[in-house]
Amino acid sequence: MNVKDVKKALMTNRIFISTHAQIRMQKRGYRKKDIIACIMSAYSTQQQFINGHRLRIVGFDADKLPMVVVVGKVKPNNYKIITVMPPIKKFKKAI
Repeated sequence: MNVKDVKKALMTNRIFISTHAQIRMQKRGYRKKDIIACIMSAYSTQQQFINGHRLRIVGFDADKLPMVVVVGKVKPNNYKIITVMPPIKKFKKAI
């Protein structure tokens, strides 16, 4: 799983937003276009193997502010947005 696969899935409507991510989006003021912008502008990725296979993508939201999107693989070609958040200090570009 890499950012190229996630971008392809995004372009072919094979990415779904989890309930948890929808709650976080609402709480943090993010919209779908912010997720799209973050994935498309990804400048850093990190694979996580906590509770399955995940990819942490760091990019910029629609307002050009740093953002993190965590994506998990659901099926061979389908992905799920697990959570969205602003970056914290351990990422390269913190707010």
